[in-house]
Amino acid sequence: MATTPAFDMVLFGGTGDLVMRKLLPALYQAHKAGLLHQDGRIIALGRKDVGRSGYLAQVEDQARPHVEQDFDPAAWAAFIERIDFHKLDAAEPLDYAGLAERLGPNGERVTVCYLATAPHLFATICEQLAAVGLNRPSVRVVLEKPLGHDLASSCEINAAVARFFQEDQL
Repeated sequence: MATTPAFDMVLFGGTGDLVMRKLLPALYQAHKAGLLHQDGRIIALGRKDVGRSGYLAQVEDQARPHVEQDFDPAAWAAFIERIDFHKLDAAEPLDYAGLAERLGPNGERVTVCYLATAPHLFATICEQLAAVGLNRPSVRVVLEKPLGHDLASSCEINAAVARFFQEDQL
């Protein structure tokens, strides 16, 4: 029985180390435990157009070793079906329209945008999400720490992100 609503988990930096070593293994464990809604989707984003099959090969190579201790082939196969890949350069405003189209009308779904990117991209990503309407109330944004390199840069990032998302969305 799933405890989450239908969702789209959008992973900015989807080909990076954080996603492969931590996020996807954690999502697999939640999937395996039945904690994720059956209609939950995971959409990884990356600058290079590797396609879904290329991305899943990377997941097999880089993420699966981090779940070997608790690996269940059937659960893994079902988990992999949740994953899709979309090419998006975080600094390219035109790429966000394709993401909005891919996500489609939100309805009852919650969209969680996990920014597993360099902090200097946080404001740009949030601005572009807002520009294509992906800052509606059902959208959440997770900012990976550290936020900046000192207190001043952290405050600057927080202020920039707050221009596009409400505090309860972060």
